[in-house]
Amino acid sequence: MIMMRKIMICAKDIESLVRNNNLVTFVNPYSMYILQEKKLLKRIFDEFDYIGIDGIGLVKAIQIKYKVKNLERVSFDMTSLAPKVFKHAINNNKSIYFIGTKEHIIPQTIKNIKKTYPELNIIGYRHGYFKDRNEYNKVISSIKRLNPDIVIAGLGTPLQELFLLDLKKLSWQGTGFTCGGFLEQTAQSINYYPKVIDKLHLRWLYRLYKEPRRLPKRYFYIYPKFFIKFFTDRIEL
Repeated sequence: MIMMRKIMICAKDIESLVRNNNLVTFVNPYSMYILQEKKLLKRIFDEFDYIGIDGIGLVKAIQIKYKVKNLERVSFDMTSLAPKVFKHAINNNKSIYFIGTKEHIIPQTIKNIKKTYPELNIIGYRHGYFKDRNEYNKVISSIKRLNPDIVIAGLGTPLQELFLLDLKKLSWQGTGFTCGGFLEQTAQSINYYPKVIDKLHLRWLYRLYKEPRRLPKRYFYIYPKFFIKFFTDRIEL
């Protein structure tokens, strides 16, 4: 139950999240399984300030196991925190840096975000692939020099979490959010999920339809393995 203290029960007040220079990440059954396998789960929960539960299935599982009431799905996408963060940045003149997805995709992502939020101060962006550790370190150092108020990292678990932790090690004082596949999805459309899909909590099914090659293993193999471990106390919060 120790790690439960870090879990966001609902979408936190964006003012306090950004003002206090927090690191915020989001977990679903897949990412928790990967973090557990790589023995990083406890570290991420220890070193991040807030953990959002991304996925209605995991929300229900936590409610059942830990008797938690009012727990909501929270993630960094246009159905949850992203619009709030962008509006906060505009209203408070905060700068944002985006990193993630593929080199040929990220420009379209930024174009779509700018079209919807023309006043957003995007001071930089980069794709999420690195030739080696040296390039990785150079990118982190370059972001530190730019000193954005907010960094949005969509590098996949666990790289996106480790990236923000490494950035903080350089004494960067901003707020960091992981965003998973948000940057790739936004390149297709600023509102990736149709409203009816979001309302019915069928985002996972919509993603399966959109990504039939990549996601079946995740949903039909890793998710069941995770929930077995979760309910048999081999993954504890």
